Formats: sequence, C-alpha cells, structure tokens
Amino acid sequence: FVRACRGYDGGISLIPGQEGHGGSTFCAVASLMLLKRMDVLGEGGWESDLIHWCVHRQVAGMQGRPNKDQDTCYSYWIGGTLYLLGKEELLEQESLREFILKCQHSKYGGFSKLLGGFPDVLHSFYSLAWVGLSNKFFSDDVRLKKLNCTLGICQERADVFEGGVDMP
Repeated sequence: FVRACRGYDGGISLIPGQEGHGGSTFCAVASLMLLKRMDVLGEGGWESDLIHWCVHRQVAGMQGRPNKDQDTCYSYWIGGTLYLLGKEELLEQESLREFILKCQHSKYGGFSKLLGGFPDVLHSFYSLAWVGLSNKFFSDDVRLKKLNCTLGICQERADVFEGGVDMP
C-alpha cells in the first residue's frame, strides 16, 4: 500500500494516485521504520525524491502540501519524516523554530496552527514534539524528555513497549 501511495510529486499520498501530504508521508515512513522495511524507499530513487519533497515544504515554517499555508503541526510531520530519514539538518532550523515560537499564544499558552491563531491541543503537541527533536541544533535546549519520533511518545515509554530498543 505504501508503494502504491508514492505521489507523483515525491511525497506520499493518502490514497494511490494523489499528491503527497505531510501527515501521510510521516505515517508511511514511520510504518516502514516499525516494519523494518526502510529498504522500500531505496527503490527507484524514491528516497531522494522524498527528501527533496520534504525539504521544499519549508517556507519559514512547514506546509503540508505545495502552495498551502505553513502550519505548526507540519514541523513534526515533515520535520519528523526527515528526522527518521536522518536528514533533518537539511531544514533551516532557526526559521522553523522562530515560526513555531511565534505561534505560541502569549495570553493562553499553547500553540496555534498559524500566526495569530488560537492554540489547540493538537498543534501544541506537534509543535513541542518538533522543538524536542530539534534541540540538538540549539544551545538553549528546552528541557523535554527524549521523544521516540517513530511512535510519537517519550522514549522512556517506548522502551516499555519495545523491550528497550531505542528507535529514532
């Protein structure tokens, strides 16, 4: 199914024959990681097309599809995909973090989807998840527990499920 959802644009679509989408791209790559089938991405230059597609989703923040608004959750969906591929250094980390932090609501706390929006739990979680993954690029580390990017939970909980195996 993952092979069938390889988008014409290099991303991975929700259903076969469609354009790539940030959420489905992450879920497909994380699934391949869990199945220990990352070799699938090596077929026909797919991995390089996928990396190209992901990197080109960055405006300052990340967009889930071409020509769409940047949205904080895609910092995790797209940034996390690059993290799983070992290519997160290809992102312009400073502008991505700046976009995410600007989406933090000064009165209510939490993070919104867009600049000037109201915060919600989903966008707050994925914004913090990316901040945690990107800490290695900054000297002002925000103190968050290590995240298991593949599962989207803290590593100490993932260890319980995985018998101590440390996944990216």
